[in-house]
Amino acid sequence: MTTAPQKQFQETLADPGLQLAIYSATGRLMDKRRGTVREDVLPDYQELRDQAHALKKHTIENLDHYLEQFEASVAARGGKVVWCKDGGEAAEFLVRLAREKDARLFTKVKSMTTEEIDLNDTSRSTGWSRWRAISGSSSSNWLTRGPTTSWRRR
Repeated sequence: MTTAPQKQFQETLADPGLQLAIYSATGRLMDKRRGTVREDVLPDYQELRDQAHALKKHTIENLDHYLEQFEASVAARGGKVVWCKDGGEAAEFLVRLAREKDARLFTKVKSMTTEEIDLNDTSRSTGWSRWRAISGSSSSNWLTRGPTTSWRRR
């Protein structure tokens, strides 16, 4: 069975205009990469690449240790790390926290994380309404450097 996101993905990829745009962008990216990693520009490129790969592999293999270290560091500075089993639980925690603190308004920055945990949908379904959205180019948004959405309790 094909899910809605899969269907949308397939339809998007079937768009000839988009195919051309992807092909062109990929070509430009490859050209820039070749120019950047040339021997005369970055002579130890492969060594750096191998080191980065080894570091990434080590970190993933020891992720539990690094997450615990991160939690201890946050706690030492007065913060709290909340462990959630999935995105739904994370979004529910954020909405519940806003209610527990009797918040009337909260603002979220558009980010991969808030998109991945479906914070917008959870906010809507738990009694919050979208109040205002500010694009990343707004001068009042200089602190976050990205689009924000404010939500208020209904």
